[in-house]
Parts: sequence; structure tokens; C-alpha cells
Amino acid sequence: MKVLSNQLLEEYEDAIFPYQRELMIHALAADHGTPYYRNYFAAAPGSANDKEWASLTKAGLAQVIREPQPGIFPDRVYSVTFEGTCYVHHLMRGRKGHGRGSK
Repeated sequence: MKVLSNQLLEEYEDAIFPYQRELMIHALAADHGTPYYRNYFAAAPGSANDKEWASLTKAGLAQVIREPQPGIFPDRVYSVTFEGTCYVHHLMRGRKGHGRGSK
């Protein structure tokens, strides 16, 4: 896993809201004990989650992997970028007992 510089970590800590961190952790299933087996999050266009993901995308921590297709798939799908995954990895290392079966 890539090591992020302390300066970059501090920038992320200042720029990323706690809810956005939780969205990235959820998208990666990083809190489930299995190392990042998933990497997507579907959000309805214009929703609160869509706006949070758009902000993460602008910061380079997420990307759009699928745009809505009217009548077929109504949501916009995001994934966490490699840099975002490294950031989540850093966050999870700091959490005690994060994962299934942890005590």
C-alpha cells in the first residue's frame, strides 16, 4: 500500500469531512474485516450523497465509474481512487477493532 506523506494526510484531514470518510470506508467495505473487497457507491443524482461524492471526486479521492442511464440505471456510481484507498487504509490502521470478529 502506498504511503501518503504527512503533509498530504494533514491536507486530507483538513479538507475531508467525517461523513465523507465514512462514505469512502463504506464504499470499500473497509470496516468489514475483508481487505477492500468492494469499491463502489451508487448515489442518486443531486442527492446529498451525490454532492459529497462529487466533492471527493474534485479532491482526487474518488471517481465516477458510471453515469446514470435513464430508464435503465438511475444512479451515478462512484469508486474510491488509489490515493483515496491509501487514505482509507491509513484511517483504518488508526481504528481499534475495526472489522468483523474484532474485540
